[in-house]
Amino acid sequence: MTPTEENVQTNEKEALQNYNYEIVGKPLQILSAPDVWAPYSAKEMMTFLIEYGYLEAIQGFTVLDLGTGSGIIGIMCGLLGAKQVTLTDYCHSAVNLALKNAHINGVAQAEAIDSDRFVALEGKTFDLIISNPPVQPWLFTDLEHTEARINSAAWNEAGADGRLVLDSLLKEGNLFLTEKGTMIFSCSTRHGHRYTTQLLDEHWTNNWQQIYAAEHTIDHSYHEPYIPTWLHLQTLDFDLRIYQKDLNGKHYAYYEQNQEKFYITTYFDTLAEEEVAVKMLINDDECYVLNQKGETLEILPITHEAIPKMNAEDNEWYYVYYLIRAVKNDNAEI
Repeated sequence: MTPTEENVQTNEKEALQNYNYEIVGKPLQILSAPDVWAPYSAKEMMTFLIEYGYLEAIQGFTVLDLGTGSGIIGIMCGLLGAKQVTLTDYCHSAVNLALKNAHINGVAQAEAIDSDRFVALEGKTFDLIISNPPVQPWLFTDLEHTEARINSAAWNEAGADGRLVLDSLLKEGNLFLTEKGTMIFSCSTRHGHRYTTQLLDEHWTNNWQQIYAAEHTIDHSYHEPYIPTWLHLQTLDFDLRIYQKDLNGKHYAYYEQNQEKFYITTYFDTLAEEEVAVKMLINDDECYVLNQKGETLEILPITHEAIPKMNAEDNEWYYVYYLIRAVKNDNAEI
């Protein structure tokens, strides 16, 4: 969310901007700095969680806001009654700013810790881990000095595929939860959602659920430099990070490269009896439906309804933003 002009004031002494937000009727005053990621999707996340009761039992809880940025998620948890709020980030400026924002908003029970994912949290456990992790692949990050980044956009980068922080949550999060602890986090098709669900099944068995999904259009003013990386990654694993929609709403990405024309999309595999990710290789009058192994599942006539029909009136690219709830055991309180 971008606040209106009248809600922005500049603190000349510290080169900070002061933004006024409101989440479910709760006013927040949030300072922002040029090298700290602003709370864009965090507002969407917290609005849903509060409105649908996912944080009703938070009173008295210890909370970890991992990758806190401005601190807005942890601050909201504190205002809702959390006993202790720990704000962590790899960005030192974010850690300092988040703690300052917590105190401005009356969340005295907050502490802030410099931490690369869970590294500085050894031995600590929390009733709730909550996170809106970065999603972009490395582009503006100096890989020899990942701790020193030139602007806030670079702090929304996390690894060559954007998964560095998300994978840490999925693989290590349950080690930092109390016995009845819960983890709530966001993720996106831009991360590669099929792999996300594979890791959830591997590390959280049946103790997780998708609680929210919202489709968004790509913001070309910000996302444009990352689009080539996402398009390349999905040719490797057929997992649509960003997509277009055909006349029937079918998701696809169309490519012309190496003298080939093809779609990355999905197709109902009659043998597996499920929708699977495929590459549809287009020839003059036939379409070869290939799985990730390069095996031909089927050869279709070029007019077959399963082949995406490009929509000339919709040139937008889309992605989906998800919220996932995972519990350490079946008796978690949230």
